[in-house]
Amino acid sequence: MEGRLNERITAVELANKEDLAKLEGRLTEKITVVKEDLVKLEGRLNERITAVELANKEDLAKLEGRLNEKMTGIEGRLSERITAVEGRLNERLTGLDGKIKIYFLILLFVILITNPKALDLIAKLFGLVIK
Repeated sequence: MEGRLNERITAVELANKEDLAKLEGRLTEKITVVKEDLVKLEGRLNERITAVELANKEDLAKLEGRLNEKMTGIEGRLSERITAVEGRLNERLTGLDGKIKIYFLILLFVILITNPKALDLIAKLFGLVIK
């Protein structure tokens, strides 16, 4: 009986070893398939990432172009407004310059009328000394 038991144990061990070897073989095959699938997925993922990066770069270029167009338009409008304001200020300054001359002449006339010695002083200042 012991002989038969040992034979059976040996047979079971052999069967277990064969089954284990088969399982290891299948597991190795599945691991290989999974690794291949992983490599394929990584390739596809890298392709998609590259496509998204290119799309983002194109979108950024488009946005930058539109932003530059808007900035140019704004700069043009500001330049026009600045030119208009400068024109108006120059007109006002020209008008003020004429007014200042008139006020100076009026002031000089008033001084001459109210002070008779002022005429002598002005003559001396301009070198028109009358003796």
